[in-house]
Amino acid sequence: MRTAILAGPDPLIARAVRLRAEGLSSHSRILQQMVAELAGSAGQRRRLKSVRQHYARRRDVALGAFADAGFAASSGPNSWSVWVDVADAHRTALALSAQGVVVDVGASASLEEHPPSRLRISIAQLPSRPSGRRS
Repeated sequence: MRTAILAGPDPLIARAVRLRAEGLSSHSRILQQMVAELAGSAGQRRRLKSVRQHYARRRDVALGAFADAGFAASSGPNSWSVWVDVADAHRTALALSAQGVVVDVGASASLEEHPPSRLRISIAQLPSRPSGRRS
């Protein structure tokens, strides 16, 4: 069973709810209260701080690697995604997919009518240290 707390700008939340409406289900009030209590506990706040630092290292490594390779890349301060500017996002995503690299075109996660040509790359499974060293 999975559950989550979703926070963000109203348009993004509304879009997420619309896209997931068919798969949404309700959890019991007991489970909802437990998640809320855990999210606010001192131990959980310490754990979240540690996790934020861990993913910040991953994000920094990815941004540095893209910069070293000559790509413009950006990310939000607590984001699990890195956005990489490319000439043709669809073509690049297909080429990477053919090599076993999973990315998403940035347009699928954009609220803009004409989003820039970017790839969205998750940092969730990237190493926390530059290649050649173990994390």
